[in-house]
This record gives sequence, C-alpha cells and structure tokens, in this order.
Amino acid sequence: MGALAVVLAACASPAPSRPPGGSSSGGSPASPSPTPTAGAIEHPTGAEDVVLRMEHTGGLTGVAMAATRVPTFTLYGDGSVIYLPRDVSEQPGGGPELPPLRRATMPEEGVQALLRFALGQGRLLQAREQYRADNVADATSTVFSIDAGGVRKQVDVYALGESEPEGADRQDRLAFRQLAEVLGDFGAEVQRGQATDAGVYRAPAYRGLLEPAQGGFGEARDWPFQTLSPEDFTPAPDFQRPVALLPEAEALRVSDTAYGGVIGVVLLGPDRAPYYFSMRPLLPDELP
Repeated sequence: MGALAVVLAACASPAPSRPPGGSSSGGSPASPSPTPTAGAIEHPTGAEDVVLRMEHTGGLTGVAMAATRVPTFTLYGDGSVIYLPRDVSEQPGGGPELPPLRRATMPEEGVQALLRFALGQGRLLQAREQYRADNVADATSTVFSIDAGGVRKQVDVYALGESEPEGADRQDRLAFRQLAEVLGDFGAEVQRGQATDAGVYRAPAYRGLLEPAQGGFGEARDWPFQTLSPEDFTPAPDFQRPVALLPEAEALRVSDTAYGGVIGVVLLGPDRAPYYFSMRPLLPDELP
C-alpha cells in the first residue's frame, strides 16, 4: 500500500483533535490551537491558490540550475496537483532538456486526507518557520508551504534527510521526512489511483535566463525566437542574470519537447554572439 493510501485509510478513523506532541526522545511540543484536524479543513479553492507545496532551495548549485529548479509538489485549491515525478530517467527529452512536470487531480476527500496528514502527523501545524542543522554544510533546504485550517506559513528545513536527526528537533525532522516522502513520490500514488493523472503540465509561459557564453562551449544552435532578441532579456536581481518571459509558443522553439525547460543551451544571437540559455515553466500561481 502506498504512503498516501495509508493516509487515506487512517483518515477513515476519527481524527485527533491536534497533531502528536513531543516525546521523551525530544521534539517540539504540540500547539493546542488551532485544531484544523477536527472536522473538514478549510482551505482556498482557487485554481491558482497554493494550498500545499514542497520545494528545494539553496545548496551548492549554479545560478542557472537554481533558477530552473521547480517545486517538487504543489496542491492547488481546486484539487489540481502539479508535481515532478521521482523517477525521471524515462521522461522525454534528454541532453539539456529538463524532465517535465505532470498534472493530476485529487477529489476533496483526498485533499482533506493529505491536509490532515500534513498538519498532524507531518507536524506542519506546530512547526517553526526554520530548522537549522549546524553539523551539515552546503546542503539544500526543503521548504513546505501550507495554507489550510487557519495555518498559513512556510517551514524551511535545512539538510532534511542528510543525516540522522537527533536532539530537540528529532521528532519534527522525522515527521518532515515522512511528509517529504509522500509528496516527493506522488507519481506512485497517482499510479495507485489516489489521484487522477492529467498528463504532462503544459505551461502557458516560461522564465528564460540569458548570459554571454565563453569559449569552449561546444555545439551551438541558431537563435530560435521570432519575437525576442537578446536585448529583451533584462537584469533581474533575484536571478543574477538577465531574464525574460516567454510564451509557450516561443519557449518550445528551443525544442518542441522541452515542456520541463532546458539548462545551458548555447544559442547564437542575431549578431552571431554566443549565449547560454536556460528556462523553466511557470506554475499557475507564478504567471503574470
């Protein structure tokens, strides 16, 4: 039985009034309020409203890789899910193409079960905003975002799963690891029928990054865009590189299977100057 199936089965029983508290082995004490696990959990219902998300940030990575990183899992208010399959080895594309995201839909019963799990057993209800790990360097952070049951916050967990949890945060970290396992392998739950597959996510727009390429860059492609020139990419402090918004039709001129984006493609500009180009799809809540 899959992890989410276990969650659904557990939710058939009466829900606890609050998530589990600390134990003798160490853990943050449970908060007595609010109590979203009692009864239906209210949440936003819009198709662009993020209800639950998991993403990875930071770590030792280049600018282009960081800028093309997409959330691993996002649940929206209407029950739609956009997720990155765990096993991407058989995804279409190859070379500089990044694996595409997939879409699925969950019934409200499944949404409620997942939120009960995330707030309760996953301990997001009582979680602090940040968890450090001073004994680990250069690791990524796992960031959970939730907006449900009167709880709206982000929980940043540094180096989750990088070492055996210990100390006062041990129980919280074990719970976050279990939640990350469920959200990070959502494709397996789709296969088990816990959600309905809706195919590859086709983003209406992409964010593209462009920077001059240095020598020794290998094979280059002609400039593919019809409505964009290098001058249309403008500096953006958040990404440390010039960026531009590309509609899907323009983005897929780089490759007609690059639904997940690309990284490090060398393009020859209209003046034959070489550029490194990377892009990633924008999710519904990121669209302008």
